[in-house]
Amino acid sequence: MNESNEPDLSARLLAADSATAPGSDPAITLLVEQERSHERRVRRAAIVAWSGALTALPVLGIAMATIRSGGGASVEAARVLLVVFGAVFVLATLVALMTTIAWLSRPRAASLAAIDRRLARLEGILLDLG
Repeated sequence: MNESNEPDLSARLLAADSATAPGSDPAITLLVEQERSHERRVRRAAIVAWSGALTALPVLGIAMATIRSGGGASVEAARVLLVVFGAVFVLATLVALMTTIAWLSRPRAASLAAIDRRLARLEGILLDLG
């Protein structure tokens, strides 16, 4: 293959990647889109849960430091904060762990279907060139 065809081939591959392959199955396309949307939702939930857990951590530290230092009414408020943010921290951590595991162990069917579609597009482009 000469140098002049390479930019043309890469441009065609990029253009074909954004469009649906002519012979692709609509059911596979639907499966790929559903899995992508599910993955985005799980990833967002994991990010929100980890953010909540990491946000509650400094509040827990401040509440514990206030309780240890002693000082009247602020100790009672710190105990309430410790209980509330302790529960938030535990729940957020559990949700974060579960969503992260769900995200990392997602089914690979859509990924394989997307690879299959891209290979079919590449084959069609190469057949057009040859």
